[in-house]
Amino acid sequence: MFVRTKLIKGNNYAYLVENTWTLKGSRQKTVAYLGKVCELEKARDIAFEEYIKKQYLQDIDSYLEKSNPKSIIYDLLSCELMKHGFTETLTKHVVIKEHLVSDLIKLKFFKNSNIEANMEIVLKLNHEYMCPFTIKRLLELNLDCDEETAGRKLAEHIVSAGISLDPEIFIALFEKVYQNEKLVIV
Repeated sequence: MFVRTKLIKGNNYAYLVENTWTLKGSRQKTVAYLGKVCELEKARDIAFEEYIKKQYLQDIDSYLEKSNPKSIIYDLLSCELMKHGFTETLTKHVVIKEHLVSDLIKLKFFKNSNIEANMEIVLKLNHEYMCPFTIKRLLELNLDCDEETAGRKLAEHIVSAGISLDPEIFIALFEKVYQNEKLVIV
Protein backbone atom coordinates (compact mmCIF):
# COMPACT_ATOMS: atom_id res chain seq x y z
CA MET A 1 0.00 0.00 0.00
CA PHE A 2 1.08 3.57 -0.61
CA VAL A 3 -0.13 7.17 -0.43
CA ARG A 4 -1.43 8.76 -3.63
CA THR A 5 -2.70 12.31 -4.01
CA LYS A 6 -5.47 13.71 -6.18
CA LEU A 7 -5.86 17.33 -7.16
CA ILE A 8 -9.51 18.32 -6.69
CA LYS A 9 -10.64 21.94 -7.21
CA GLY A 10 -7.10 23.21 -6.66
CA ASN A 11 -6.48 21.23 -3.44
CA ASN A 12 -4.48 18.03 -2.98
CA TYR A 13 -6.10 15.17 -1.07
CA ALA A 14 -4.31 12.00 0.04
CA TYR A 15 -5.61 8.47 -0.30
CA LEU A 16 -4.29 5.08 0.72
CA VAL A 17 -4.02 2.93 -2.41
CA GLU A 18 -3.41 -0.79 -2.81
CA ASN A 19 -1.93 -2.47 -5.89
CA THR A 20 -3.22 -5.84 -7.02
CA TRP A 21 -2.11 -7.90 -9.98
CA THR A 22 -4.68 -9.37 -12.36
CA LEU A 23 -4.47 -11.13 -15.69
CA LYS A 24 -4.91 -7.72 -17.31
CA GLY A 25 -2.04 -6.19 -15.33
CA SER A 26 -1.76 -3.98 -12.26
CA ARG A 27 -4.93 -2.52 -10.78
CA GLN A 28 -5.12 0.06 -8.04
CA LYS A 29 -7.86 0.27 -5.46
CA THR A 30 -8.43 3.19 -3.10
CA VAL A 31 -8.53 1.74 0.41
CA ALA A 32 -9.01 4.88 2.52
CA TYR A 33 -9.21 8.64 2.45
CA LEU A 34 -6.35 10.10 4.53
CA GLY A 35 -7.04 13.84 4.44
CA LYS A 36 -6.21 17.13 2.81
CA VAL A 37 -2.51 17.55 2.05
CA CYS A 38 -0.72 20.44 3.75
CA GLU A 39 2.65 20.95 2.10
CA LEU A 40 5.23 22.46 4.44
CA GLU A 41 8.61 23.95 3.65
CA LYS A 42 11.54 23.58 6.01
CA ALA A 43 11.48 26.57 8.38
CA ARG A 44 14.74 26.01 10.25
CA ASP A 45 17.69 23.71 10.45
CA ILE A 46 17.77 21.65 13.62
CA ALA A 47 20.20 18.77 13.97
CA PHE A 48 18.75 15.75 15.77
CA GLU A 49 21.66 15.96 18.22
CA GLU A 50 20.64 19.54 19.14
CA TYR A 51 17.01 18.51 19.54
CA ILE A 52 17.98 15.66 21.90
CA LYS A 53 20.32 17.88 23.91
CA LYS A 54 17.52 20.43 24.40
CA GLN A 55 14.82 17.84 25.18
CA TYR A 56 16.76 15.47 27.44
CA LEU A 57 19.84 17.44 28.50
CA GLN A 58 22.12 14.64 27.39
CA ASP A 59 24.45 13.90 24.52
CA ILE A 60 23.28 11.88 21.53
CA ASP A 61 25.36 8.80 22.38
CA SER A 62 23.85 8.48 25.88
CA TYR A 63 20.38 9.06 24.49
CA LEU A 64 20.77 6.39 21.78
CA GLU A 65 22.16 3.90 24.27
CA LYS A 66 19.32 4.38 26.79
CA SER A 67 16.35 4.81 24.41
CA ASN A 68 14.28 2.12 22.76
CA PRO A 69 13.65 2.23 18.98
CA LYS A 70 10.03 3.40 19.33
CA SER A 71 11.09 6.39 21.47
CA ILE A 72 13.81 7.28 18.98
CA ILE A 73 11.30 7.21 16.13
CA TYR A 74 8.87 9.47 18.03
CA ASP A 75 11.72 11.90 18.68
CA LEU A 76 12.76 11.80 15.00
CA LEU A 77 9.16 12.64 14.03
CA SER A 78 8.98 15.49 16.56
CA CYS A 79 12.32 16.88 15.43
CA GLU A 80 11.20 16.80 11.78
CA LEU A 81 8.04 18.69 12.66
CA MET A 82 10.11 21.29 14.53
CA LYS A 83 12.25 21.71 11.40
CA HIS A 84 9.06 22.54 9.51
CA GLY A 85 7.93 25.26 11.90
CA PHE A 86 5.95 23.41 14.56
CA THR A 87 6.40 24.28 18.22
CA GLU A 88 5.81 22.08 21.24
CA THR A 89 2.82 22.41 23.50
CA LEU A 90 2.63 21.30 27.11
CA THR A 91 2.42 17.66 26.05
CA LYS A 92 5.66 16.20 24.71
CA HIS A 93 4.64 14.87 21.29
CA VAL A 94 1.81 17.31 20.54
CA VAL A 95 3.04 20.15 18.37
CA ILE A 96 1.32 23.04 16.62
CA LYS A 97 1.97 25.38 13.73
CA GLU A 98 -0.54 28.17 13.34
CA HIS A 99 -3.79 26.23 12.79
CA LEU A 100 -2.18 22.78 12.27
CA VAL A 101 -2.03 20.29 15.14
CA SER A 102 0.00 17.09 15.26
CA ASP A 103 -0.50 14.56 18.04
CA LEU A 104 2.08 11.84 17.44
CA ILE A 105 0.96 9.65 20.33
CA LYS A 106 -2.68 9.47 19.17
CA LEU A 107 -1.54 9.66 15.51
CA LYS A 108 -3.86 12.56 14.76
CA PHE A 109 -3.04 15.32 12.31
CA PHE A 110 -5.65 18.00 11.86
CA LYS A 111 -6.40 21.56 10.89
CA ASN A 112 -8.04 23.43 13.71
CA SER A 113 -9.68 26.59 12.44
CA ASN A 114 -13.18 28.03 12.56
CA ILE A 115 -13.82 27.09 8.93
CA GLU A 116 -12.45 23.53 8.97
CA ALA A 117 -12.75 22.41 12.58
CA ASN A 118 -10.57 19.39 13.27
CA MET A 119 -10.29 18.43 9.59
CA GLU A 120 -7.88 15.49 9.14
CA ILE A 121 -4.75 16.36 7.20
CA VAL A 122 -1.65 14.74 5.78
CA LEU A 123 1.62 16.64 6.09
CA LYS A 124 3.86 16.72 3.05
CA LEU A 125 7.42 17.06 4.33
CA ASN A 126 10.57 16.51 2.29
CA HIS A 127 8.49 15.36 -0.72
CA GLU A 128 6.85 12.55 1.30
CA TYR A 129 3.78 12.16 3.52
CA MET A 130 3.61 12.13 7.31
CA CYS A 131 0.28 10.68 8.34
CA PRO A 132 -1.07 7.93 10.61
CA PHE A 133 -0.52 5.29 7.90
CA THR A 134 3.17 6.05 7.26
CA ILE A 135 3.93 6.38 10.98
CA LYS A 136 2.15 3.14 11.92
CA ARG A 137 3.93 1.36 9.10
CA LEU A 138 7.26 2.60 10.47
CA LEU A 139 6.43 1.75 14.09
CA GLU A 140 5.14 -1.72 13.22
CA LEU A 141 7.99 -2.55 10.86
CA ASN A 142 9.05 -6.18 11.05
CA LEU A 143 12.74 -6.61 10.25
CA ASP A 144 12.76 -10.39 10.37
CA CYS A 145 14.93 -10.69 7.26
CA ASP A 146 18.56 -10.44 6.21
CA GLU A 147 20.53 -7.36 7.26
CA GLU A 148 20.60 -5.69 3.83
CA THR A 149 16.85 -6.08 3.27
CA ALA A 150 16.14 -4.92 6.82
CA GLY A 151 18.28 -1.80 6.35
CA ARG A 152 16.56 -0.99 3.07
CA LYS A 153 13.08 -1.50 4.57
CA LEU A 154 13.87 0.71 7.56
CA ALA A 155 15.31 3.46 5.33
CA GLU A 156 12.30 3.35 2.98
CA HIS A 157 9.83 3.59 5.85
CA ILE A 158 11.71 6.46 7.49
CA VAL A 159 11.85 8.42 4.23
CA SER A 160 8.20 7.68 3.33
CA ALA A 161 7.13 9.19 6.68
CA GLY A 162 8.80 12.47 5.68
CA ILE A 163 11.80 12.15 7.99
CA SER A 164 15.16 13.52 6.88
CA LEU A 165 17.88 11.71 8.79
CA ASP A 166 21.65 11.92 9.10
CA PRO A 167 23.39 8.65 8.13
CA GLU A 168 25.04 8.33 11.56
CA ILE A 169 21.67 8.45 13.35
CA PHE A 170 20.18 5.97 10.87
CA ILE A 171 23.04 3.53 11.50
CA ALA A 172 22.64 3.85 15.27
CA LEU A 173 18.88 3.27 15.02
CA PHE A 174 19.35 0.31 12.67
CA GLU A 175 21.94 -1.28 14.97
CA LYS A 176 19.60 -0.81 17.91
CA VAL A 177 16.71 -2.42 16.05
CA TYR A 178 18.64 -5.19 14.33
CA GLN A 179 21.13 -6.16 17.12
CA ASN A 180 22.06 -9.68 16.03
CA GLU A 181 18.44 -10.67 16.59
CA LYS A 182 15.73 -9.92 14.11
CA LEU A 183 13.42 -7.60 16.01
CA VAL A 184 10.13 -5.84 15.53
CA ILE A 185 10.12 -2.13 16.46
CA VAL A 186 6.77 -2.24 18.29
